[in-house]
Amino acid sequence: MLRLPRECRSAKMSRIPFAFVYGATYDGPMITRHVELMDCFVHLQDPLFAGCLPGVIERAVKTGIAHLVCPSGAQNEWSGLMDLSFKHDMVIPCFGLHARAMACRSEDWRHRLGTFLKISTAAVGLIGLDYSLRSCDRDSQQQLFIEQLHLARQFERPALFECHRAWDDLIAILNDLDALPPGLLVHNYHGPVHRIEALVGKGVYFCFPGTMLLDRSRRLERMLKLIPLDRLLVSTDAPEAAPPALYGPYQRILENGRTVNEPANLPHLLPGVARTLQIDPERLAEVINHNSLCLFGSLIRTESKA
Repeated sequence: MLRLPRECRSAKMSRIPFAFVYGATYDGPMITRHVELMDCFVHLQDPLFAGCLPGVIERAVKTGIAHLVCPSGAQNEWSGLMDLSFKHDMVIPCFGLHARAMACRSEDWRHRLGTFLKISTAAVGLIGLDYSLRSCDRDSQQQLFIEQLHLARQFERPALFECHRAWDDLIAILNDLDALPPGLLVHNYHGPVHRIEALVGKGVYFCFPGTMLLDRSRRLERMLKLIPLDRLLVSTDAPEAAPPALYGPYQRILENGRTVNEPANLPHLLPGVARTLQIDPERLAEVINHNSLCLFGSLIRTESKA
């Protein structure tokens, strides 16, 4: 159980019915006060949203989503995401090169990434280390990661990263840098529990998708005990990471059986996360909103703030 200040401790959750997209109803805990939320990790540029994106964004707005942070980890996604952010003020683009896509980068990738950052209010990401890749050049991965952290620092932008089987090296890199970007987000942390304290010390925010509600392990409970509330973020990771149906009314099933998640599910995830944390869901919504603005607030465009 998390040790929380008295004002953060569990209170009775109000219960109001809401409708599933497919017509079912659920009488469960919901957020009753309006809090504008930010989905801090969603892939609107994913082909699974092709042809239905206007409806996806409309449903997100109707459920109280004010901003959508969209990371791209491959160079061939940058232009499309830039166009998307021009069409929708609520979209905060992020441009980066993940280790998985480093083989497809151009020789002038660093110049191009710098240009995208210069002409937009974008974060850097998705970047990271992945030692689980079949063809894994660790030195090249580390160099790519470091160069993008330098760019994030140069342009004073937050950086979003993932890490797989490389936590010792990643933390060593963060320790060796003279200065870090103004904000770091780790997506869906599944690293060693004993490394959380070091990441918190570097000012890292921990962003979990709704699939955390499928995890009832003691390890998750131990992890959450070590993550301060002011470093916690919740995202949908749509169109992937479909949450349990109980907390994800906005889903569609494709003919191949694949489930497509939507950012509109974010407000519905919070009661489940709040139950895991033993905190009032409205208090959690306020905390998540505050944390997301601390990390990404400087990237919100004037038109979107109005």
